[in-house]
Amino acid sequence: MSDLDEVAVMALLHDVREVDEFRERLVSAGSSLGPLVAEASGLASRREEPERGSGDLETPLRSIFDFVGEGSAQHGTHRLQEYGGKDLKSYLPTTETEGSYQSLRDTMVAALRRLDARPDPDMVMNILERYGSCMRSTMGGGDVSLFDHSRTTAAIAVCIAGCLDETGAEARDRDAPRYLFVRGDISGVQKFIYTITSKGALRMLRARSFFLELVAEHAVAEILRGSGVTRTNVVLAGGGGFQLLLPNTQKAKEAVETVEKDLNADLESRFGHGLYLALAKSSCGASGIVGEGLTQTLTNLGKDLSGQKARKFHDSLPQLFGEQNEPGLENCDVCARDDLPVEFV
Repeated sequence: MSDLDEVAVMALLHDVREVDEFRERLVSAGSSLGPLVAEASGLASRREEPERGSGDLETPLRSIFDFVGEGSAQHGTHRLQEYGGKDLKSYLPTTETEGSYQSLRDTMVAALRRLDARPDPDMVMNILERYGSCMRSTMGGGDVSLFDHSRTTAAIAVCIAGCLDETGAEARDRDAPRYLFVRGDISGVQKFIYTITSKGALRMLRARSFFLELVAEHAVAEILRGSGVTRTNVVLAGGGGFQLLLPNTQKAKEAVETVEKDLNADLESRFGHGLYLALAKSSCGASGIVGEGLTQTLTNLGKDLSGQKARKFHDSLPQLFGEQNEPGLENCDVCARDDLPVEFV
């Protein structure tokens, strides 16, 4: 069975009521990746058996606001339409059924068919986000979109596959620490952004904010490249920070350490000790990526990151407390450094 045939079989058999049935059907169809994808799908669904529903394809995706706060207030459902339009009303829930599942599906299929025979995974994810963000992932009244479920399933499957290649364990071994959460945050943002002169302040503010976003995106791209995974494994990225779910392999750990070392060395050479990329990582088994286990994993990860930020530049203490800056140097209006002659900054 070719790779494309295997993907087609997995997609065709995905919407079955029980994960074990899904796994058995994939194996009987000759899919070598069947057990792996079935395990990932079960974990992504947060339950062994997907939610049962009416089976009505036109049942829209429930709004997340229905699950916020006390009581059972109904805020409406999402419109069955493309995500990312210019009309702000299209992002808000509605109490009326708008759009058609079949029309949205046909448009998504047409977009996928325009891709190459072996498309870039990021391109596939972009199409899924555009057309699958307002689709349900399960038959009936689900609360998770097709895009979110597919991306989460892919991320978990990549982690399992990466560890299987390294250890050769069984796909269903949920005790194995196959998952590596990585969280990054740039420290020194406030001082970096707001230490500006009054001349051209707005332009400088925007430029510095954009620069920090590029630094964070560069760190994400380098970690993903070094780990051998795609952007499906990006949990979130923005605001000068990011969170990743990587396979708990030696390759991924080395990628994180390399990016932290090289990027901080570059930031130090350009901005002194004003900016610092703090990175924290935590490995866990299947219980650490679902339910209360996920909450505990992310809590511990946040504490570790706070500790990293409190110890920033711990490898540069001799430089920090060493020889004083040369007296009489002028402060730069752009970067506010006074440890180098202005003409060389």
